Amino acid sequence: MIQTTMKSLITSAITIALAFGASAQVATDGYYRVKNYTTNRYVYVMDNRGSLNFQATTADLGAIEVWMDPQKRITDPASIIYVKALDNRRRSFDLLSQGTGVYEIISYPVSIFQKRNGAQEVYGTNSGLSRFIGDAAMDLNDDKGLITSQGRNEYHLWRFLPLGTSTAGDAEYFGLEPELSLDGKYYTSFFASFPYGFASQGMEAYYVSKVFDNLAAYKKVEGNVPAESAVIVRCSAQQPQNNVLNIGAEAQPLQDNLLNGIYFENYSNRTAHRNLTPYDPATMRVLGLTSEGKLGFVTATGLENLPRNRAYLKVAAGSPAELTLVTPEELDEYIAQYGGISDSKIDAFSYSVSGRNLTVYNAGQVEVFNTLGHCIYKGTATGAIELPTTGVYILHAGEHTARFLAR
Repeated sequence: MIQTTMKSLITSAITIALAFGASAQVATDGYYRVKNYTTNRYVYVMDNRGSLNFQATTADLGAIEVWMDPQKRITDPASIIYVKALDNRRRSFDLLSQGTGVYEIISYPVSIFQKRNGAQEVYGTNSGLSRFIGDAAMDLNDDKGLITSQGRNEYHLWRFLPLGTSTAGDAEYFGLEPELSLDGKYYTSFFASFPYGFASQGMEAYYVSKVFDNLAAYKKVEGNVPAESAVIVRCSAQQPQNNVLNIGAEAQPLQDNLLNGIYFENYSNRTAHRNLTPYDPATMRVLGLTSEGKLGFVTATGLENLPRNRAYLKVAAGSPAELTLVTPEELDEYIAQYGGISDSKIDAFSYSVSGRNLTVYNAGQVEVFNTLGHCIYKGTATGAIELPTTGVYILHAGEHTARFLAR
């Protein structure tokens, strides 16, 4: 009898410990991955559009997908969920990811209920009606699944797995996968809604602070990278497990960052969730290698839409196809070299520059080239010639040649 009682007490203690341990996973605000308890698929936020009707049987939860692939989550920011309590009693929550959240998608907060088996139920309530969010489990052999609000069964159970920096076993961590390599170093551009530092040694982040002519000045991020900041990351190695981020680290905003990024690249065949940003080769540059084999932002070939969670650089139409990355000191030296040529006279003709307007005097036919050798203007010098961008240009007028700076 004593043995039976003691066994029951131990069993109860373990059950309570499991319940409280699992509950502690969502007891504080923080970063998690959310995994279905039954199907083992992970939640990914792919869009910011949706709806939930409590009175009817209709719901549009296509913004959220579930995936089985155990490696996909390691490098995909769409799998990172921030749990935020919306009240002091922790009865309503928002689940945030990719610059959006469940509240924005369905217009309702959710509740998280701890089950005895260490799993949680996630549901929304309105006017006494509740809708439980679950894996639709339509095809369990498919890596990809859909979300449903219908019913309440074993497929509506979830596990909130705290994010860390350990790569051992089944630990939940986030690592970067490089886009390109140069001189034995690995680089990628990255844009995420969360702040982070670097858990792996040898990693650094940079951003573009100034663009002039065919050059772009980069600065090192001092400290951690703030949320919603598009940057270039120098990785430690080619493998994501060696490029681990410490997600949630506090960071100061970057005041002069010119890089941009997007959160969604959704090719869904459902019109409501097809969310793409067309790539414009005239005004957008992406991270790559220049024709000289240097790191820079270049015009992409064969790219129809911007990739999500990558950085891109906005430029004025007519800008050089390649912008080489240089230090701020190198860019200042380049500007100083050509910056004084704003008003010059050569023999019988002269020219003046005001902003991006070039005026040539005492000359017939003139040609204006950028530093890549592209002809910007060819014709008679009558009136001001409007140049497409700031930068250094080369003027040809008969036998005369001059380099000048448009500011």
